[in-house]
Amino acid sequence: MDDDTVAMALIDRPVSRTSISRAVRQVLDSLDGTSDLEGSSKAMIKPNLCCGKDWTTGATTNPEVVREVALWLLENGVEELILADGTIVGQDTMENMSSTGLLDLASELGMEVLDLNADERVEISVKDPLELDRIKLARTAIEVDLLVNIPVMKTHICTSVTLSVKNMKGLLDDTWKKRFHFRGLDRCLADLATCVSPGLNIIDGSMGMEGRGPINGEPRGAGIIIASRDMLAADVAASRIMDFDPVGIRHLQFWAERREIDLTSYSPHTIGQVEAIPFRKAPSVLDQRFQGVELEWGEPCSGCACALGAALSHMERDGDLASLEEKGGAVIALGPEVDPEGSGNLVLMGKCQHRNRSRGHYIPGCPPQSPVIRGTLYEMMGRESDHRKKFLDIECEGTSDSGTTGARNGRNKE
Repeated sequence: MDDDTVAMALIDRPVSRTSISRAVRQVLDSLDGTSDLEGSSKAMIKPNLCCGKDWTTGATTNPEVVREVALWLLENGVEELILADGTIVGQDTMENMSSTGLLDLASELGMEVLDLNADERVEISVKDPLELDRIKLARTAIEVDLLVNIPVMKTHICTSVTLSVKNMKGLLDDTWKKRFHFRGLDRCLADLATCVSPGLNIIDGSMGMEGRGPINGEPRGAGIIIASRDMLAADVAASRIMDFDPVGIRHLQFWAERREIDLTSYSPHTIGQVEAIPFRKAPSVLDQRFQGVELEWGEPCSGCACALGAALSHMERDGDLASLEEKGGAVIALGPEVDPEGSGNLVLMGKCQHRNRSRGHYIPGCPPQSPVIRGTLYEMMGRESDHRKKFLDIECEGTSDSGTTGARNGRNKE
């Protein structure tokens, strides 16, 4: 196992540039982070830019955390800094850089700015894959001397939490982001974790997000910085701080099993003891009542359940569920433990219902994307929608091993 030391520091209140600086320096000093910089003249900082919301919403990385990490790198011999991310499908990375203040910060500190969605690709072979034989990643992230990963401490409607491992999904282009969802997001994330290894992972808890994360949840003022060289160690420690059992976080469990680590007993070495800061979980669709919708519940995983909840909440907000009810409503089947009878208003969700796809309106994916779910229901209502075509127009079949590049370890060098 790599060095799984995890350093934690609380941010003094009120949160300010000074208090963030102290906390960031404390965790990096505790890790003896300068030892990782030998021979690193070029580094890439990868924040979380899933959208263009301000960091105070808990959706995106705090620019002051990025500032302090960048200054520390420059002070310790790094000559060239790249600030880079690839935002979610349907949004513009550079617009999000601008609206979050990161573009101005990059200009101030002389950092190059890069949209990873537009970067050249390098194909990485997956050792002992769960789902994917190969993954194409942004070349710059693979070839820099040091990759620094700065995710936000957040809940997630499909993966329970989004921390260090989930933040690496920004290294994929739109096609591969979609492929991860259709092939099984948690398994694909575990595969991704074998292909890229940031030298430093610094979880920004200056303002986290709880509930319906990673974009539409509520701010959670955790006031903490967590750092580790090892993504699994960082995410296990952060999950427990958030009062989540990492055993129930499927992508962490899959990756831990691959590394022969028992999460029920695994405790990374921790510097700086912090009491739990409970985060409210993403709500289950079973906890809510949606007009015009009947559920055939077959013990689905949290991915399908939360994706459906997000889709129905979106439609409820827009007043669409009343129209759905007027059209006869929908019966939605999800999970492996149900085999519903076919009907014109039956919707079958996800990989677990693939066997019943001829009985109604089938939505592929593991889990299906929220826009695809909405698009299917809109079409049942007689409304034109490009949601299904937009997200389903992708080849998601098997991949080959030809022409691949080996996985990387340590500071992300071959």
